Amino acid sequence: MEKQDDTNNLYPHAKAMIFQTIFGFIVTYLYLVIFSGIKPGPSIVGVVIGVAFFFLGWSVIAIVVTMPIFVLWTKVPPLGCLTSIVNVGLTIFLTRMIYLWLFTQMFPH
Repeated sequence: MEKQDDTNNLYPHAKAMIFQTIFGFIVTYLYLVIFSGIKPGPSIVGVVIGVAFFFLGWSVIAIVVTMPIFVLWTKVPPLGCLTSIVNVGLTIFLTRMIYLWLFTQMFPH
């Protein structure tokens, strides 16, 4: 009897987890820009850094956060629900931490 290839079964889960990470990043970024009181800045440098953080951030965070969590999920399937919660929590935490560091320490007003 042949062993079935599970690679095709993992694609929808990986896609959903990446979407969840990118959505969490975008919502957290917009929340911080609108409600945190710390804006990317009135200068052109602040605006460019803010736009770069947005466009580079969602792609980098999808790799840095989602890939290790997805590997954990594939190795230990019973942790499925926990990995989703950790994925969202880590995305929000890292986005907030990097945003606040970037616009209060690196490029303050």
